[in-house]
Amino acid sequence: MEEEEAAEALLSGKDKTKNRKRRRNKERPAYEDGEHILYVNAAVDDGTETAKLMRYFRTADPEDMSQGALSERVRYLKKEEGGQKIMCEVMDRIREEGRKEGRKEGRKEGRAEERVNTARERNRADRAEKKLREAEKELMLLRARMAGGDIGG
Repeated sequence: MEEEEAAEALLSGKDKTKNRKRRRNKERPAYEDGEHILYVNAAVDDGTETAKLMRYFRTADPEDMSQGALSERVRYLKKEEGGQKIMCEVMDRIREEGRKEGRKEGRKEGRAEERVNTARERNRADRAEKKLREAEKELMLLRARMAGGDIGG
């Protein structure tokens, strides 16, 4: 049985290499599982079909039918009632996942803040206890001197 090959495109919206080329000079060889990775610089418009696809990705205009099945799906999702319902459900899921993640991060941050506050309180308590011990020691020395007649009264 022949294995299927898959292609993965990594897109960049900036020309990080400053070479003004659409594709990176060398394509990574296929992995043992048949996957290819293609690096695409979406900031370069060299008039190729890839450039047209990158432009479409940026706009996803439902009126632009230049990308065949992709354009048909975009139009359905953006313009037709059934597609809009799907998009609303997806957005609701994304929003709920974001809320869960935010609560999780908030709890984590809260625990970290609590540890810092506890450490500060312990530090304050330690300093207060140290001052108290120093004051008690000073008082004992003063009483000892008074009892020995070193201090006039």
